[in-house]
Amino acid sequence: MAPDDPAMIGGALVPARFTCEWEWSESLQSKLGAWYEQGKFDLPQEFPLTHITWCADEARNLGVTRAYVERVVPKVEQIAAPAHRRSGRIRIGYLSSDFRNHATMHLMAGVFEHHDRERFEVFAYDYTAPDISEYRQRFLDAVEHHVPIHFLSDLQAAARIAEDELDILFDLKLYTGGGRAGIPAHRPAPVQAAYIGFPGSAAHPQIDYIVSDRFVTPDSSAPYYTEKFCRLPHSYQCNDGKRFAAPAPGTRGTYGLPEEKIVFGAFNQSYKIDRGSFAVWMRILTEVPDCVLWLLGQSEAAVANLTRQAQLAGIGRSA
Repeated sequence: MAPDDPAMIGGALVPARFTCEWEWSESLQSKLGAWYEQGKFDLPQEFPLTHITWCADEARNLGVTRAYVERVVPKVEQIAAPAHRRSGRIRIGYLSSDFRNHATMHLMAGVFEHHDRERFEVFAYDYTAPDISEYRQRFLDAVEHHVPIHFLSDLQAAARIAEDELDILFDLKLYTGGGRAGIPAHRPAPVQAAYIGFPGSAAHPQIDYIVSDRFVTPDSSAPYYTEKFCRLPHSYQCNDGKRFAAPAPGTRGTYGLPEEKIVFGAFNQSYKIDRGSFAVWMRILTEVPDCVLWLLGQSEAAVANLTRQAQLAGIGRSA
């Protein structure tokens, strides 16, 4: 429809990658790369999360995210949050729309449960679409102050957060689905940090720190982050020690899997499967006897395209 329109190309990359249409997506990425090479990061209007899932160039990652922040996050007056902490427990705030059965809570549930209540007072600013999951209930049981902000504007939400005189606010979303980066733009807390949701620099003038580690943000990454690194000693990524096994997982036959073969599984969303990774998987299937690869069938188009690529590599559907 518009083969040379930057915004159209930036948008088209999403369905191209979800359907594993690699020839198309690589062509689009090449066009985007030509603009980025010239420093024209604002032209394609690419969404930051989409971008960092295909581009490993940290300078370009920062450029795309900065352009998005300039375009989407309003320049607003800051709320006068308290500059000095009152006596008593340290007040920590968490901002998210994923306090539910979601990857964020699959990682974070135990973090909320393990805060030392004698030292920390925990506030959760919640604009989640509620569910009735165990994760939702664990979250509600674990936080001391649950503050729904669904129907508040960014300014109203920031003002409500400022009322609680936090010491630090963690944004667990940023530029992932449903994020409201306009709230921290008002500076409702004296220290504001990004954690767990968006895997890259916030490029946000009001985000002071990113919680990371020396592996995901080595010293060489520092020039491409606008925030300071708050590095945890081993891994930045928390996880939940109470994960439960499926009560009735079924048999191999339930899922159409062979009884005796080795099963390799990759249940990522289809847009995370690229040509290079898939080629490695096909080589494994070729070299390991009696094995199959089990993938998430996210769409008919993705299944068809991946099947075709496997057949080109000499691998049939039965593998």
